[in-house]
Amino acid sequence: MRHSLLALAVILLSATLTTHVVAQDDTRAQARENFQSGVEHFEGGDYDDALASFQAAYDLRPHYSVRGNIANCLERLGRTVEARQSFRAYLSEAGDSARPEQLQEVRDAIERLSAGIGSLSLDVNPAGATVSIDGASSHQAPLSASVELSAGLHSVAITMDGYRSTNRQVMIEGASEATLRVSLRSLVAEVATPEPAAEPEPEPTEDTEEEEFGDDFDDEAGATPYDDVELSEEPTGPGFVEQVGTPTLIAGGAAIGLAIAGIATGIAAIGADGDFEDAVIASNDDTLSAEERADARQNGIDAADRASGLAMVSDIMFAGALIGAGVATYFYVTREESSDVVTNQRRLRATPAISHQGVGVLVQGSLDFGMKEVG
Repeated sequence: MRHSLLALAVILLSATLTTHVVAQDDTRAQARENFQSGVEHFEGGDYDDALASFQAAYDLRPHYSVRGNIANCLERLGRTVEARQSFRAYLSEAGDSARPEQLQEVRDAIERLSAGIGSLSLDVNPAGATVSIDGASSHQAPLSASVELSAGLHSVAITMDGYRSTNRQVMIEGASEATLRVSLRSLVAEVATPEPAAEPEPEPTEDTEEEEFGDDFDDEAGATPYDDVELSEEPTGPGFVEQVGTPTLIAGGAAIGLAIAGIATGIAAIGADGDFEDAVIASNDDTLSAEERADARQNGIDAADRASGLAMVSDIMFAGALIGAGVATYFYVTREESSDVVTNQRRLRATPAISHQGVGVLVQGSLDFGMKEVG
């Protein structure tokens, strides 16, 4: 009985070893097939498929030589940072197994790639905000280390629930470090308080004639029918009465025109910024050809320049509007009133107005003549 059990154990062990050897052979054969497919794709210039085949071969049978082929594919695809990481992994895995000339070639490749790689230091508030770079890599604030990026223009999106999202563009230079500081604005603090309801305008009242002049008017006494009537210098009625000089009106009109122009150019700048973000996404799309990605990068640069120029024009317009408003205020405050001549008064009424063309202020009024006695 004991000899039967021993024989059964030997049979089972032999079957297990045979199965393991067969599985190893199948894995080795599949890895060799994937590697050969990667070589064919690489020689044909199809670096995406070559990368997939080499990666599949490495996953089945890890070897530093396959790691080197993966790094070459990444470099051809413009994925500079990942290529340098793979070359560094090659050196770590190869040790002294690779030939000295191969090790030197890898070190030269690492030095060459490092010249086109910079780093970005991100100082983002509040903590917990999500930082997405070029729509791909994602990080969470606070970031304790800098992020390595290839040289060029990159788009950084920062989002967090309850805060206003923001998108920034950062130019990275090779072998240098850039810093981006962003503090998101809370949406709760931006909730506008409702405006108070407008008070109804008083209904105009009919004037009553206090005194009638009949047929017994004494013309010979030198009296006139208006001797008992006082001409008030401050007309009554709805609205407000102010003396508005021509300089004030000109400066105020210029301020309003510049503000409208600033809003228009600001909207155009936002549109150009959106074009830039679309170009950045396209330039990093691995499904596009190298020529299409190059065109996308150029379009991104043009859109960034256009957005920057429009934003500068918008800032100038708003600055001009502020100056115009200040000049109008100065003329209004320092206006002079004469006490010895006839004065012109404009009865003005300012009413908020909303239409399909925008929001503004409707000014209505009339001109009154106030008379003062010259003595």
